[in-house]
Amino acid sequence: ATEYFDNSIKSQDQWKQLHHFVFHFTINGVPPTKYILSYLRSFKLEWREAARYAEILYKESRWSKAMYIYQKAACLTMIPEVSDEETRELFLKVSSLKQRIAGKSIPVEKFVIRKSRKYVNDPDGKLPFPAVELLYTWNAFLMIRNNKEIIQQFLTLIENGLEEIEKTKVGNKLYVDEWCLGKLIQGVCFRYLEQEGEAVKCFVAIKEREDEIVLDHYVAAYSYVEWAMIYFSKGQYDHAKKKLEETRKNYKSYSLESRLHFRIHSALEQIKAIKNSQKKI
Repeated sequence: ATEYFDNSIKSQDQWKQLHHFVFHFTINGVPPTKYILSYLRSFKLEWREAARYAEILYKESRWSKAMYIYQKAACLTMIPEVSDEETRELFLKVSSLKQRIAGKSIPVEKFVIRKSRKYVNDPDGKLPFPAVELLYTWNAFLMIRNNKEIIQQFLTLIENGLEEIEKTKVGNKLYVDEWCLGKLIQGVCFRYLEQEGEAVKCFVAIKEREDEIVLDHYVAAYSYVEWAMIYFSKGQYDHAKKKLEETRKNYKSYSLESRLHFRIHSALEQIKAIKNSQKKI
């Protein structure tokens, strides 16, 4: 897939914006059916190449430059050899690139600006696996949910990250935030590896500590929906519906809230359609 997309880009250079459909996606945050080069590289843990495509988008795309420079910085952060000074310089740029459309901020820009400030301003605010978090929040895990090998490599990466986070338990005021984020992505990996019991343990652990979260409150809401979707996948639609509705009712004013509401609405509509079809049988 990567070779075909690379060839499509090399075929012409007069219509740069056409390249961006290959580099990334910009349609309401929902992945189209195509794979995108930046994320293909990320799926292979080729972080430097993923960062290169983010840099191209930053220079050429008319969409969110704040998002693209954050994406580049997030990918470079995953490379141990890259210095903090290099990534810090990129994270510092993010907030200056904020834009408004019809007088309103773009939700994803608010998210990456807050993440960048956490990295730059807080001595305890290092981002443990920002590129993986970005993949998750952009629903990119849906693209690879059937590829057990890729999911397993992300699970290993996250579990290694959780071990490092555990070392900061004493003295890190954002320890619970980072730990819960790790457990969220770990749970998602377990879910796609069909280890639902292990996934539920992750989501229950987040639920038990959600009141201790300082900044990343979105993690609690998203994990509750992931928990609901396990019930959905097992055909336990009443349990799934209950948790989805509880999420919408009980969690407010968190990052990327509208994105999660779209997902909740879609799942509830699917449950409604399934139940209606069952009545007709």
